[in-house]
Amino acid sequence: MRNLLILLLFLSLPGIAQQTGVNFPADSLHTDSTVVTGKDVAAIRGAEQVATSRGDDTRRIMHKIFWVPRFAIDGLLRTAAVSAVVLDETRIIKKFSEVFYLGNTGIGWFPVIDFVSGFEPALGISLFYRQTYFKSRLKAAFANKDIWRARANASHTFFAYNKVWQFNSSIRVDRSDNLRFYGIGSDPLTDSRSAFRENAAFDYGRFAQIRSLVELGIGIRPSANWELFLNTSFLHREISDPSDGDDAFSTIFDVSKLEGFDASNRKWYSELVLRMDTRPNLRRVLPGVRKEAYLGYSLGLDDDPGRIIRTGFDISAFLPVYANTRFLIPRLVLDATIPTNDSLDFVDYARQPAFRGKSRSDILRNDRHSMLASIEYNWPLTYHMNAALFFEELFVTRNLSDLFSDRGPWVAGLQLDMHNPYSELARIYTGYGSEGFIFKLKIGFSSRYTDRSEWK
Repeated sequence: MRNLLILLLFLSLPGIAQQTGVNFPADSLHTDSTVVTGKDVAAIRGAEQVATSRGDDTRRIMHKIFWVPRFAIDGLLRTAAVSAVVLDETRIIKKFSEVFYLGNTGIGWFPVIDFVSGFEPALGISLFYRQTYFKSRLKAAFANKDIWRARANASHTFFAYNKVWQFNSSIRVDRSDNLRFYGIGSDPLTDSRSAFRENAAFDYGRFAQIRSLVELGIGIRPSANWELFLNTSFLHREISDPSDGDDAFSTIFDVSKLEGFDASNRKWYSELVLRMDTRPNLRRVLPGVRKEAYLGYSLGLDDDPGRIIRTGFDISAFLPVYANTRFLIPRLVLDATIPTNDSLDFVDYARQPAFRGKSRSDILRNDRHSMLASIEYNWPLTYHMNAALFFEELFVTRNLSDLFSDRGPWVAGLQLDMHNPYSELARIYTGYGSEGFIFKLKIGFSSRYTDRSEWK
């Protein structure tokens, strides 16, 4: 038995067999006297062709069809693995905290980056100060002398009548010459309210704007899940043609038929907001439902005749799919702008800045009623980073009953967002849809939800 084992081991090592002159006999099916070594298994009697099974051709075809999504998922999983090592490393997070926070003073800073494909990037800084019941922030970003913005806000939380109250104040100024208006209605090119000139060279007109806004607000939290806000603001706009370009607003639109251009717009706006949020942390993706409804009134001052009622709602559900970490997030946003005297500037129609298919500088679809329908699948890559696949579509109409009569712009894509335990810090996403390809990176200006004061 021992000798037999030694012989089998000896013959199983082809290199040794060759070195010692041991050869296998040639296959009698071949006309030549080929010497068969241990590597020439195809020449052994009985192995005349490679073994196949039924369905191999189908599997090869499916392998080629699904190569792209399989490659994308594999890359995403590899990214998650690397992120888990880098971002969850306690010492690295601590180093970041030491850079962005000045000791225990409550003072800190954060870089601001705003980049959207097709636009010049803006860079800036955010300075903040936080104490137990007081927060303040100064934020600014600059692209060039014609594109910049700055904002200062402060909030103070206090307790009265057994309730939590919060006082908010904000001042912001921004200037831009790359705002693009695509007209009014679900099909702006054929809607007479858009007032396109004959043979217009572009399907949009670009305008410049200087905007100043002062806002004050008071909020109360009567219970853990409910909040009520009363806000009032003063808005001043100066709208004109940009300094250069063939897409200047007045060359694309007949401004004599379109209200609000080349004018100084001053408005008081007051708004009541009711919000219900059942998530344990209002800034994170956690199980729960978020509902918000608002009602506001805008009053034009001086030569501005505008009298406008604004109302709408924003509903999101965070539905856990697996282990309270993977979520399906449907969202529905409806905004209505109702003029009481038939006077409505082109910049006062309802907006949808949450739509991810275009930059917020693009006023893509405008009308008295605007709705965004969105569905998102969100999952964690690390404790500090989430990924999401999303699809959304934008609808606008003059009459609410005709809201779904026409298909609207749509987009589908992939998003990554970074956050600390309290808020979102950065968001990056890429997508493709009816308006083409879009890539967006926002650091310091990132937020899932915005209010009417954020409408450009």
